[in-house]
Amino acid sequence: MFDALHLDLEPQSLDVWASGTATDKRALLDNLLDAYVDIRAALDAGGYPALPIYADIPFTWDKIPGSIDWASTADRDAWFNDISAVLDGLTIMTFSKDSFPELETATEYERGPFGTGPGTVHVAIQPKVGS
Repeated sequence: MFDALHLDLEPQSLDVWASGTATDKRALLDNLLDAYVDIRAALDAGGYPALPIYADIPFTWDKIPGSIDWASTADRDAWFNDISAVLDGLTIMTFSKDSFPELETATEYERGPFGTGPGTVHVAIQPKVGS
């Protein structure tokens, strides 16, 4: 038996993300939410309703203005609220950040609404050591 399912579904790795508009990126995030919902439903139907689901996301998705065409802060907040209904936690990928103040700023939003709810938030770093 597994303890949890950890998803690393990365729409930002698709060609359409690189060449698409902010509206295209917003649509991809809706598709990602649909995938989370479908995975949760499949686990529930398969007899695993208590199996937690965690997912990786970049720290940039919450930014307004940013690369995502959020209609408003309420639109962004609703999307994060919707994923928190099916995910038990997030890992925020912050690989470009080098200091605690940068990490703190980059993940402030996710550590707020998601981190104070039933879900957990982990901050993923990429340590730079050696030469």
